[in-house]
Amino acid sequence: MPEWVLRYKDKSIICTDITEANKLMKEEQPEEFYIVIGNSCFGVILTTGQIWVNGNVICCDSIPKSKFRFINFQRVKITYSGKEIVDKSVEYFLGWQTTYKGKNIQRMINIKPDLTYEIIGKG
Repeated sequence: MPEWVLRYKDKSIICTDITEANKLMKEEQPEEFYIVIGNSCFGVILTTGQIWVNGNVICCDSIPKSKFRFINFQRVKITYSGKEIVDKSVEYFLGWQTTYKGKNIQRMINIKPDLTYEIIGKG
């Protein structure tokens, strides 16, 4: 079961539910948030725009200091055989968006069920 960790200047909050994590982030955006799945950790630093995996930065755009807004959602795929569920997989998306020179820019890490990942974005 994944855990979402929201890090603020003076505290960290651990959530076991994406809905709970998103609700808390809407109330007060953390400086950093990350998801822990098994022994792997994937995160976003909202003060710098960096995206990291297991402590190593893998994406850092050269956008002048911006206000980065969080992106956090999951995509669930369910396979049925008749009325029975035969497979269920979840992909997680963590990232940020900002407006720069009138353009919406987004960067996310897409975490696959096998914990491989890719950086995706627009703008």
